[in-house]
Amino acid sequence: LVELRADDGRFAPLVFDRPLAPGVWRPTPPAMAPFFDPWLGQMDPFVVNSPTQFDPGAPPPIASNLYVEEFNEVRDYGVNVGSRRSPQQTESALFFSDVGLGPLQAGLRDLVTRRGLDISDSARLFAAVDLSLADDLFTVWRAKFDYGWWRPITAIREGNNDGNPSTVGDPGWTPLIPTPPYPDHTSGYNCATSSFMHTAEAFFGRGKAEFDVVRIAPGVPNVTRDYERFTDVIDDTIDARVYQGLHFRSADIQGARIGRQVAAWVDDHAFQPVDS
Repeated sequence: LVELRADDGRFAPLVFDRPLAPGVWRPTPPAMAPFFDPWLGQMDPFVVNSPTQFDPGAPPPIASNLYVEEFNEVRDYGVNVGSRRSPQQTESALFFSDVGLGPLQAGLRDLVTRRGLDISDSARLFAAVDLSLADDLFTVWRAKFDYGWWRPITAIREGNNDGNPSTVGDPGWTPLIPTPPYPDHTSGYNCATSSFMHTAEAFFGRGKAEFDVVRIAPGVPNVTRDYERFTDVIDDTIDARVYQGLHFRSADIQGARIGRQVAAWVDDHAFQPVDS
């Protein structure tokens, strides 16, 4: 495996230095950190053919009605103070701010234990899940680099200078959750969640799955969300990233679509069961 991954693009010298303009990503406060590991989008995938095989296409242009609609949504619902979020929406946003791949893996291990899978089937399941996640990451990071689309915090603070008179900016706008240091389009969180859930669904079959996600955060009680279907988690994470103020909704939807596409490709081309 080490020989197979030699010269796979890891640590390629790549810098995002696109000139600033409306729509172009730039470092965001408070950290003002540079684009995190842009070389991830240049890596050779494990199963899919290339990081552009499931290219999402460009985000909605600033002049479009869809852009204005999503701009207003994240501006009003994703802001830290004075948001239009309901208490339930804020709870969902905070829940998924601390739920990454670790809790999802824990939920899957719990399901595997309850279903009584043997070591062979368990190994096949986790191999399919984790290599799908890796190929997701390469695909999303390539899109982030190629399209270089600005985050809501930048778009909203520059809303009066983007050339669209329908976007009303707020120079002091701050999201509920600090923005990570890479572009908006598309959502890596939703891509990973979608791929994870669709790969698990392909393995276990559609229907009720009794999948639990536990939020473990320092200083607060653990919170568990019970899901009857794997794909129900995806709907919650799409909304949550908007309520956190981190993504335009299109980025979340496109990310989830990539995750579904990669999961389907991996299911068709790798880790197939063999006759005993």
